[in-house]
Amino acid sequence: MIVALVDVIKSDDTNGPKWLWVLVILFIGFLGPILYFVIGRKR
Repeated sequence: MIVALVDVIKSDDTNGPKWLWVLVILFIGFLGPILYFVIGRKR
């Protein structure tokens, strides 16, 4: 979870707003970081 939060904060380009991804990571628990790394990151 910490790695995902650091990545979303440092990232300049995400699929969707950063604040939304931070909420997803924090409130969905185990699944939130997985969703971010699969869907939220642009690479």
